[in-house]
Amino acid sequence: MTYKINLANIFSRLVNRFKLTLLGPISEAPIPILNSEIQPVTVIDNLLQCINRAIESVNVTATGEFTAFTVPPNKRWTIKSMFINPGNNAGVIEIGDTSLGTEVRFSEYAANTGKELTNINIPLDPTDTIDIQCNIYTAGTCTVEIMYIEEDAY
Repeated sequence: MTYKINLANIFSRLVNRFKLTLLGPISEAPIPILNSEIQPVTVIDNLLQCINRAIESVNVTATGEFTAFTVPPNKRWTIKSMFINPGNNAGVIEIGDTSLGTEVRFSEYAANTGKELTNINIPLDPTDTIDIQCNIYTAGTCTVEIMYIEEDAY
């Protein structure tokens, strides 16, 4: 028994993930056929990933933006959960590349209330940041805790 693969979908995902350049249209590629045998595989990417937990306390000194975490060069993170304890401050968590202006306003938080985000899957590239945009300021610290998967960026 054979199964046809949705080739266009697979190729477009590979092109986007690995930033490939195609030499011709996807429609001209041969259609692969799946064998009816089961072949066990190991996803090497998963073997090279490390799960980490990090806590950062940011000293809030005014309204504005404060960086809690920066992804190291040559690393890639996938954020799995996040907790923020804002103290007396309130604002927005921003995630992304602030130098290019491509950060995403991810979640608002209120003063004196912890904000927990679970079951999330946010990929971050090297030098991307997790920032705290403080809109209501009271002197003190804002603590951010993250659980993330780290892997080498190729």
